[in-house]
Amino acid sequence: MARERIKTLRPDATGFGKTVTSGQGRPQLGTISEDAIESFKAKSAATPAAVEPTVHTSREDTSQSEPTEPSKAPERNPLDVQREPDKTTKEKPRMPSNRLASLVVPQRAGSKPGSPYSLRLRVLQRHADALERLEANGIPRATVLKAAYANMPEIAIEPRYVPQSTEASGGAEWSHRVTTKIEQKTVREIAATVKNGSKAPKSALILGQIEPAWFSALDTTIKEFYE
Repeated sequence: MARERIKTLRPDATGFGKTVTSGQGRPQLGTISEDAIESFKAKSAATPAAVEPTVHTSREDTSQSEPTEPSKAPERNPLDVQREPDKTTKEKPRMPSNRLASLVVPQRAGSKPGSPYSLRLRVLQRHADALERLEANGIPRATVLKAAYANMPEIAIEPRYVPQSTEASGGAEWSHRVTTKIEQKTVREIAATVKNGSKAPKSALILGQIEPAWFSALDTTIKEFYE
């Protein structure tokens, strides 16, 4: 079955039916005069160059804008900061913490041959009890101690170590202090025979040879005063 052809509108509705002929409906343009061209060039030269418009921000825009935080200087590690030395004060040298100073002791002159030694002759507890009874009877202890020392035989200190008696001692107030001369060489020889003898008191190295005679003389003297 043949398709129906599309019906067209009226020729006067589209305007296709009218024809335009040249020379109708268009005005004739004249030529531009040279005076008009020169006048346009003069006006263009007198007009200043265009300036970009300045953008003004209103107060409302600035108040609404978010505040910016001031830039902060980077924090410095306190360990990295080196303290400048004070020029007005002189810094004292510091000793290393892991090193101790050496003790310096001035050297003393050695004892001369036959130098006097001060010795404290102790008394035993039994002697102290007897001396106390004698003092109660009016006899001073100093009198008895001096007499006992005078009754002692002369003792020559030999280069050998003799330990002191381990019998209980009386109080220090009952002891008798004397001075005797001993060769320094003899004392060194005695110290050489004792462990750590060089650090021991000199009296401890010597009294072992004196005490037996001292105790014996003290026993005899106390007995004499009782009679």
